[in-house]
Amino acid sequence: MLSYKVVVFLAVFGAPCIIAAPANYNDDYENAMSLLDEVENKLEFSGTVYGSQSVQSGNTYSGDFNGTINYAGESIQHGNVYEGNVIDDVQFAPLSIQENNTYGANIIGIVNYGAKVDQRNNSYKINVVGNVIHGSTTVQRNNSYGGTVLGVIDVGSLTSQTDNTYQGNITGNIRRGSSTDHTNNMHDGELAGKISHGSTTYQIDNTYGENVVGNINGGSLTSTLNNTYLTNEAGNVRHGSYTNQTGDVYEEQVNGKVSRGSSTVVQHNLYTGNPIGNITHGSMTYQSQISAHKARANQTESGSHTNVEFNRAFAVDKE
Repeated sequence: MLSYKVVVFLAVFGAPCIIAAPANYNDDYENAMSLLDEVENKLEFSGTVYGSQSVQSGNTYSGDFNGTINYAGESIQHGNVYEGNVIDDVQFAPLSIQENNTYGANIIGIVNYGAKVDQRNNSYKINVVGNVIHGSTTVQRNNSYGGTVLGVIDVGSLTSQTDNTYQGNITGNIRRGSSTDHTNNMHDGELAGKISHGSTTYQIDNTYGENVVGNINGGSLTSTLNNTYLTNEAGNVRHGSYTNQTGDVYEEQVNGKVSRGSSTVVQHNLYTGNPIGNITHGSMTYQSQISAHKARANQTESGSHTNVEFNRAFAVDKE
């Protein structure tokens, strides 16, 4: 029985290993291949499966692999559970590590992991429909996606994502530039649209309580820390380069566009009323510890070299 397992392992991971096997293994090759029909979850491969120096241990496959699966050199997969089909191409670049991942539903599309990718203890319980592309030197750990991801997910090089939880659908494209840090974020609502994070962007301990409908563009060298969004953001949010946001809390909807120019600092702001309209912050704008308890039903524009600090707004601005 042990010899059968060895032959199956070699058959999956390439003909050169089969050539190196003893003769008695090759004589029993057909019988060993027949054991694939007795796998607990009826694993089926349709396409090409190969990869040098790859390790797979304790995996459970409850659905078919339809397409080409390419495991490049020095890839490690351990204790993964795939409960749904993977339909299309799956490519793992060299030096990729995947451990204890759980995929609860189908992955339909192309999954492409760049070099030096580390993924551990991730749980995908709903479908991923589209392309998933992770650039080189990407780290993802203990992420949980409770809703469907529809579209393209493109994570640039040198990206770190840790302990993120997505309980709602992500509909659209997610693109994160190089040197992006995304840590301990929780999205309880849908993200419908495109999310683009430029290079050298930091997002840590953010909480999104409701849907984000529209486009979110984070420019290069943008820092977003400890922000909380408890209701919808309907529209576009654009953060220019050299933007710092820390400890902001938005408890009502943002309906419209929020644009912040380069070299903008926004810290410890609290918005308990609806900003309805456009908010534009020019370059080199500073805002600190601002509290707005009522809605803004107009456009707010802050020019360059603007300093706004310790202000309180308790009435509706109708201008």
